[in-house]
Amino acid sequence: METAINLCRAGESVKGTAKKYGLAYATLYRHVKSGVAFPQLGQFRPVLTEDQETELVNYLKDMDAVFFGLTRDEFMSLAFDYAHYNKLQYPESWSKNKKAGGNWLQRFLSRHTNLTLRTPESTSVARAKGFNRREVCHFYENLESAIEKNNIEASRLYNMDETGISTTSNKPPKVLSVKGKRQVGMIASAERDQLTTVIGCCNAAGSFLPPFLIFARKKMQPRLFDGSVGTCTPNGWTSSEVFLNWLHFFVEQVRPTADKKVLLLLDNHESHKYYPALEYATKNNVVILSLAPHTTHKMQPMDVAVYGPLKTHFEREVNIFQKTHPGRIINQYDIARLLAPAFLKTAVAINAVHG
Repeated sequence: METAINLCRAGESVKGTAKKYGLAYATLYRHVKSGVAFPQLGQFRPVLTEDQETELVNYLKDMDAVFFGLTRDEFMSLAFDYAHYNKLQYPESWSKNKKAGGNWLQRFLSRHTNLTLRTPESTSVARAKGFNRREVCHFYENLESAIEKNNIEASRLYNMDETGISTTSNKPPKVLSVKGKRQVGMIASAERDQLTTVIGCCNAAGSFLPPFLIFARKKMQPRLFDGSVGTCTPNGWTSSEVFLNWLHFFVEQVRPTADKKVLLLLDNHESHKYYPALEYATKNNVVILSLAPHTTHKMQPMDVAVYGPLKTHFEREVNIFQKTHPGRIINQYDIARLLAPAFLKTAVAINAVHG
């Protein structure tokens, strides 16, 4: 076919060349017009090149090594983000569903037989609890390797974590009352509980970043923040886009360089696997390492040493506000003002260093 195409382009007739090499006239004519000697069979066309698929395979292996293993849907979403970011041609169904198709994943796995979907060992009690010697040792091996490779100091070792606070007092403090009284009451806001997420971050040397607030609303109001920073989502929870926004805020505050990279520890929440966010971190000298799954209650520094005192102090600020403003309902516009003194009492070096 390649020889016949070259002859036709040199001036030979398509009909005579097709008869000479035993080819169908229409087939040779089509290949001469397209200039492609090798046929593409079937209706499917590859979206990614071999090099691009190899890059994704290496990425999957690296993510799995640091406890960021992707599920089936997460990888399909990653493939769509990768194709969209690199301006590749992909089916319309990818754009509609914001992820690659199941057929594409099946063919991808058939081309890379060293990858497979694995089921967690749910029958093992130690594995189910997660906090076991094997997983913890694996994390510390990864941590030691990342610290040595990037020459990380305590001031460049950070941890971020999310927690939720509400506009109502969930755990009021004990009060002095009369013995034998059937019910002890306390002034509380009549408003229904509404979640606000706080993203906190500190380093191993004891320095804290300002808290990043996520309010449960659709439209942003600048007076919500009262000098703080943040964003809003319909439910007040974090998301992939919010994590990317927070990374922009983190880089602005920390200002890592190629000579002085920072190491960021975080849990393996789905939003932390967002491809554009991870790529942004890499380009801006932020090395990300995930804690082992199901171990954050014991190994997440912010969760262990900071958020407990923060919620205690926040509850006290809520109670003081309710006593000094009788009949006043606490709303979202009061959150930042109430959180500020509680955060200042909690964001002390000793808490971060202990964590």
